[in-house]
Amino acid sequence: MAKSSPGARLASEPPRLLAVETRERRYREMRLLHYFTVAVCPTFPGVYLDEVRKIWSVDVPVMAMDYEPLLNAMMGLAILHMTYTDNTSGLLHQHQLLSHGAEYLEATLQEHRKALDSLDRKNADPASFTSVILSFHAFASLRERPIQPYHPPLQWLQMSKGVQNVFKITRRFVQDDPKAKINIINASSASFVEPSVIFCEANRNRFPYLLASQPKDSISEEDREVYVDTVCFLGALLGGKEAGEPISQTCRRLIIYPIVWSTRFLELLDSLRPRALLILAHFFGLASTCSDSWWVGDSPRREVLAIEKYLGTEWQSEMAWPLEAIRNSTTPGGLETTS
Repeated sequence: MAKSSPGARLASEPPRLLAVETRERRYREMRLLHYFTVAVCPTFPGVYLDEVRKIWSVDVPVMAMDYEPLLNAMMGLAILHMTYTDNTSGLLHQHQLLSHGAEYLEATLQEHRKALDSLDRKNADPASFTSVILSFHAFASLRERPIQPYHPPLQWLQMSKGVQNVFKITRRFVQDDPKAKINIINASSASFVEPSVIFCEANRNRFPYLLASQPKDSISEEDREVYVDTVCFLGALLGGKEAGEPISQTCRRLIIYPIVWSTRFLELLDSLRPRALLILAHFFGLASTCSDSWWVGDSPRREVLAIEKYLGTEWQSEMAWPLEAIRNSTTPGGLETTS
């Protein structure tokens, strides 16, 4: 008898861990909810703003009581944080972390997809926060992914784009809702994506060699525009750093910018276009500034070194900046490759 695939189970039945209501499950989830509010929420980008911190630690847990995908997403992220900080709080054994975390993530994706087909004014706000948490989870999970042979982290990028897609769907339900907390989150980050600030000559010129015409990488005019826009986001990241921006704000940019990158840029990455890979390497070079954050960690160094290896000697001069950036980061391990 053939075994069913994980994908088939994902579509047809709940994860085993969550299939039955038990005292053990209630106790575990109460502890995980507490852990999420006191240990995970303070690490989120944007919580340097009091209003944003309150939303994540107070309002989002309340929303989760009526929207199970959000609750499961919080459980999964709490377990991921425990895994990376080696802090189980006496709640789970180490051997349980991966399996429990995977089942909460699976449940989140399964139920969230269903809910997106029937959004209304009541669940649009928690659905938006669920997508944001999934993007955090995807970014934090980069350190686990295999990087040999190298392929760009499209799952994370697609999850980030998913946030934008969900926001487009939920906007009509929340835009006139004074109680919708996602509006406050979006308003607090609006200055980071203001077009007149992002798409300016100063940002284009911070990494001019990424846009220089090269015989070894001919591009169409349409793709050049995509590259220019993406490099402008890198320039904004570097500009903030040069202006002495707090690390907390830089971390917020790291989450926000991939959400608004062009879908075409993701396609160019998927095609392993050298210029797209160089731009991605520079993004991770900039991200290395935030390596002390648990959800960033060692990922920038791993990605930059893997891209360098993939591109080979032909692109060494263009890779100099991200390589220097990871040398100067606080991540332990120097330039030793990890897989």
